[in-house]
Amino acid sequence: MAKIKVKLLDDVIKGLEEKKDFPGRWCKDYKSSCRDYLANYGDTQEDCGHKCEYCEKYKWAVDRAIQYGEKLALPWNEILTSWEENRTYWYMNYYQECNQPRIDSKDVFVFESVKEMQEKCGSEFICPSCGSITADPYECTNCHWKSYGLLKFNLAFLYCKKERKGTSCFMPKALKKKFRLKGKMMKNKNRASMVHCSFDTVTEFIPRVPKQRVEGLFTEDDKIKRICVAPTVQQALQGIPQSGIVMETMKELKLPIIVHAYYLKGGFFYNPTEEQIPDVSVTGEHWLLQNPDSVYRRDYEVTDFLTRRLKDMNGKEGPFLIGAQIKQVKYQENGLNFAKKFQLNEDIVSSVAFRSLIVNCGDELIEILKEKVKTE
Repeated sequence: MAKIKVKLLDDVIKGLEEKKDFPGRWCKDYKSSCRDYLANYGDTQEDCGHKCEYCEKYKWAVDRAIQYGEKLALPWNEILTSWEENRTYWYMNYYQECNQPRIDSKDVFVFESVKEMQEKCGSEFICPSCGSITADPYECTNCHWKSYGLLKFNLAFLYCKKERKGTSCFMPKALKKKFRLKGKMMKNKNRASMVHCSFDTVTEFIPRVPKQRVEGLFTEDDKIKRICVAPTVQQALQGIPQSGIVMETMKELKLPIIVHAYYLKGGFFYNPTEEQIPDVSVTGEHWLLQNPDSVYRRDYEVTDFLTRRLKDMNGKEGPFLIGAQIKQVKYQENGLNFAKKFQLNEDIVSSVAFRSLIVNCGDELIEILKEKVKTE
């Protein structure tokens, strides 16, 4: 356990044991075992089950460090360590939204220092509302739209390692020009990572031509070997073939919808054209054309989602995933959950890709399974 992480934990435990503050902040049910739950919380997402402000603040700090780690492709404990090294006052006041704002942007850029950020971002920024170029990264001088207002969209997140701080602002024109060149190879070292999502566990990432591609009047490239990734989990889920069908079926079967998100870091990403990927404007799909430099996995459960029946550009109708709500969970496998629920042979079920299993089960079998669920 990192030394700084222990410092934060020690401060929390001290407050729990001293019980000097008003009730509600400390916990009357505190036991020595609670420390172990808190110490392992970042890896297990399990707590002691008691609720008090001290413990909730500790978990908030860890959860926010995990969220930063996913966006920045950095170990979450290193993020927390950097915050603790910078903390000079009580953790209850230090860890809050204004100091560690959630990173909601799909455009995340990491810099070594503020100096490097200023040099690479320049002095021109693109207003997300009217598209004007403005010198102010937070407020448009033309339409007066503000990055910190109630409505926030199409913002960039800039993070400086040395200062250990980040900010949401208008997209720097220099970065959009440099890192948004469609159909070209780009070494985008300031984009921390991109994500590949799967309903199955992926043991290795090797560039290949996908077996299932868009086919018809509009076709997907069948020559370039690649690893398909996207800027966000939402876009990566939309890019999974037939993800809407899989989620709808799993919901009807009352199965937890588990998604494995792999954050891949590599030197070069390829931004395909619409001729190569017809739906690239929706999914934001990028290609990693060589083995990734590093891979970091997080496991999520889809707690809610929205689909709509739409026709794709080739006229094929089906449920299209519009969006999904997710929460981080402990590792589990969709195939094993499916096998256990319906008392099937786990080895046989696990030998087939889960998405293919659900899509190709056949309507008759799915209806049988649905009826079984109704009788439970």
